[in-house]
Amino acid sequence: MKRIYTLVSLVFLLVTTKNLVGQNQKNDDKTLVFKESLEELMRLPVAKSLFDVKITTASLNEELSGQALAMTRVITAEQIRLRGYQSLKDVLQDLPDFKVDELIDEQTYNAITTRGIVGQEKFIILLDGVRISSPTNETMPIVENYPVNFAKQIEIVYGSASAIYGADALSGVINIITKKPNKDFTLEFAPSIGSYGLYSGDLFLHKKMGKASLTLAGKYFQEQQPDMSQIYPDEPGFDLAGHQTGVFNTIFGPQNAPSPVSPDFSSPRQAYAIYGALTIEDFKLNIFTNYARHSTSINATTSNAVYNDDVFYGQSILMSSLNYSKKLRNVSFSSSIMGSIYELDPRSNYRNTFVGMGTGYKYAIGNEIKINQVINWQFNRQLNLIGGFTLEFFNSTPKSADLASPIDKKQSIEGKIAGTSLDAEFFQVNYNNLGGFIQLQYTPTPALNFTFGNRYDYNTRFGSTFNPRLGVVIQASPKLTLKAMYGSSFLAPSPLRTFEHYGTFFTNDGGQNYQSFFWHLPNPDLKPIRSQNLEAGIRYFINEAFSINLHGYYLWLSDLINNKPDNGNIYNNTFLGWPVDFIEVPVNEGSQINYGGTLQLDYRKTFKTIDLNSYLALSYIDGQVDIQGNGERVEIGLISPLQIKAGVDITWKKKVSFSPRLIWLNNQRLNSFTQEDPNTRQTLSGYSLLNLSFRYQFTSSSAAFLNVYNALNQRYRASNFFADQDNVTHVFFGAPQLPIRLQGGIQITL
Repeated sequence: MKRIYTLVSLVFLLVTTKNLVGQNQKNDDKTLVFKESLEELMRLPVAKSLFDVKITTASLNEELSGQALAMTRVITAEQIRLRGYQSLKDVLQDLPDFKVDELIDEQTYNAITTRGIVGQEKFIILLDGVRISSPTNETMPIVENYPVNFAKQIEIVYGSASAIYGADALSGVINIITKKPNKDFTLEFAPSIGSYGLYSGDLFLHKKMGKASLTLAGKYFQEQQPDMSQIYPDEPGFDLAGHQTGVFNTIFGPQNAPSPVSPDFSSPRQAYAIYGALTIEDFKLNIFTNYARHSTSINATTSNAVYNDDVFYGQSILMSSLNYSKKLRNVSFSSSIMGSIYELDPRSNYRNTFVGMGTGYKYAIGNEIKINQVINWQFNRQLNLIGGFTLEFFNSTPKSADLASPIDKKQSIEGKIAGTSLDAEFFQVNYNNLGGFIQLQYTPTPALNFTFGNRYDYNTRFGSTFNPRLGVVIQASPKLTLKAMYGSSFLAPSPLRTFEHYGTFFTNDGGQNYQSFFWHLPNPDLKPIRSQNLEAGIRYFINEAFSINLHGYYLWLSDLINNKPDNGNIYNNTFLGWPVDFIEVPVNEGSQINYGGTLQLDYRKTFKTIDLNSYLALSYIDGQVDIQGNGERVEIGLISPLQIKAGVDITWKKKVSFSPRLIWLNNQRLNSFTQEDPNTRQTLSGYSLLNLSFRYQFTSSSAAFLNVYNALNQRYRASNFFADQDNVTHVFFGAPQLPIRLQGGIQITL
């Protein structure tokens, strides 16, 4: 009934707003519409720079990227084309302050670290301002399931953004802005093939139909991936003896696989995404769905996990939104309703030592309905006010324990715990969130811009949060821009993090009685992780082609979520009525301080027949974490304190382009500590990664491209969560990475 009521209310809101706007237009025909943008107000030479584009993500107000109150990066459609980017992951890999670690986690495939904050659940992904990351904030892979072939530009905002976007915008916001061609009909198709069974295809279609327009886009990707036992022949972790005999020499001793195992190493990957948009005058209907599937054995040694085709983890998103936007004089309205569903493929399963080399299936589902209203009021040239409210309804069945068989979605959600006759417990979580924000931008002079904002959210699970934001942008001269800002944000305790549970039972009497050595169990009283962020930045133009950008930040996190022994506080050493030797639960405990900065040089120049676009970014990150909340701080893990990102896009006569891009990282810190010093993290060697893109434009409507990944054919490793050089674990000491790979294809444009 709540959902029906909110749907009716939204329709009423849309109709009322449209009628009011229409009436005001009729009464004010002789009044000029306020058209001055920030660029026109500034009237400074820097506003015409090649380095600035208009963005909306930083403040929900159209502004030049260089003038936004945030550290921002914008990747344009032209850069996507020249660099051969196939996914959002490719884009983030080249950005400063991002560290992308592949093949490191059984559930998420990769981990993306931003300014030393680990995890892609710490930032939100938007599509034209609408969230397309998990509505209940499960951690998903960022691979080809987030394609970029239909992007006009990608706007990346670093740092705290909860003052506008609410929960989960802890380390930033990524907004994919879709293309809107001017032609009546546009069709782009780009099939490609590559190494190790890679097949990929991109499609983009746009059609104008009078006052309406239709956009359809999609991507399909599959890759077998190489036999890593052949790529790393000297790595004992790739011993396939267990696959061939069915007896695995695990960290818990020999285990017999209870069902057949293929003797061959296999770790395939698949992803797809579909996007559709129908625009009719002021209304826009969006639909987006994606899926990503990978092996659940990645990161584990072959003695502790089965590398077969049917051992995988699949996750999907389905989002639909309806938006109504209207502008009247100096006031614009935006009303929207969105529905989003996250689902863990019920066929997802593990075959590893923790389930006795048998099969443990997983399932989860979460959905959201969201109503959003934003009003933007440009009082005059000096004053702009933006405000709005959000009403959200959530329902979630968080990830299950290991199940004996897949969930049948046609029936009720129920199942048995793997290896037992015990009924699995499925938690049902229903909660709501009401939020409102206001932001004031004051520009007393064209060279000075102040921003003040705050957001309030009330969540029925964890209560109230306030997230202020304030700062100033100073155009000291046409060549020099200064920024200083403060913001706070929060990461809501997701149903996954709060209610995830895993462990095993065993029996010594044929199932009459059960007991367990270990279970990780829920803690419904988790609170949000809080973040506060201070930033300052300087941008200076040496000339029209050459700019220097220096940005620094200091952030502190509180109420971190860590796993701790329950000690009988919640579960009294039992689960489902059976004794458990050791129970751990997630708790809010500890704090963290991160600090660092980036120096970036950009040079863009057009010569007679050559267009040149180059960048060089040097980033530094470090910090301390108080893990136990007792005041004892240690260095943060899963980072590389120093990294360099460099690249150049070279185009000759608009036909031939070449784009080499270099990523260099110094020593990578792990989570584990050294035996010599319990406050010092173990480290992995750093690496240099070179990626190349070539493109030849045959005609205005056809081109060929070639991408070379890891062109130096490095055998390097990435930071993984449980690696420990001094103790036996089920994972590699550093996740081995893929060798050199090629991808070539054609692009047809009509």
